[in-house]
Amino acid sequence: MTGIVWFFGTETEALRAGIRMLADHELNIEALGREIQTADSEIEAGLGKEYATGADILKDVTHES
Repeated sequence: MTGIVWFFGTETEALRAGIRMLADHELNIEALGREIQTADSEIEAGLGKEYATGADILKDVTHES
């Protein structure tokens, strides 16, 4: 028995786990796409925030003053 079959029990169980993993990944990618679209819309509406430097972004993200 190979390592993956030993872990899952059968090839079928391994394949099902792989398919579930791919489906979960696809859902995550779709959610990320929606978040990006929302952010793009906010930027286009003038709701974005400009920063002078990367350090300024980091300060804002980490809530430092």
